[in-house]
Amino acid sequence: MPSFYGGSDHIPHGLAASPPGTLTLPRITSFCFFISSALFSTEARIIPSPDALNKLRKREYCELYYFTDLGESSKLLSTNNDAPSFSVPLPSPKAKESIIKDEDLTWGQFTQAHPRMAAAMRECGWPEERAQTLIDFWMAIESSDWCHDGSSHSKRALLIYQGRVRKFWHSAVGMPSAFSLPKLNQKLLLKIRGQLINKSSTSESASVKQVC
Repeated sequence: MPSFYGGSDHIPHGLAASPPGTLTLPRITSFCFFISSALFSTEARIIPSPDALNKLRKREYCELYYFTDLGESSKLLSTNNDAPSFSVPLPSPKAKESIIKDEDLTWGQFTQAHPRMAAAMRECGWPEERAQTLIDFWMAIESSDWCHDGSSHSKRALLIYQGRVRKFWHSAVGMPSAFSLPKLNQKLLLKIRGQLINKSSTSESASVKQVC
């Protein structure tokens, strides 16, 4: 399975130059065009909001939403003479009311955001062991067999599990109730998926009754 981390025990360290007071994370996607035999490259660069960085510096729970492309539209910034790069401004504190919970993100938004957050945690000085625990957790989610069983309920269950369990893990760190985050709780996953299936069946039954 492709990984932005280059393996479960490695994530990128390098950062591109950025304006004072901002943090620029490693590129996530690259688009290349050949123009007159010369390679032209553009890079997607992320500038996390002050609110997100503040949470990470305090080792607090931070929503993955901050590290998606949601919010303001991307714009092209000319930062040097080598290659322009796309900067994606992320949500500001003023947009708190529009923050999407982890469990309500799409699968694409989840896979887009967690590598970016992992890089930000490193730059914000997270202890290596704690950062790696989260990385291993996200990789366990992405490598689950449920990602390939063709059921939309399975991926949604994984997203709900990720959001709820990661938040609980943050509150339990250093306490007797602490647990192994990367080891997925299959019973809980089955329970969540069962609830989703029942909810879907109930909605379909209600729709049929209305038609009749």
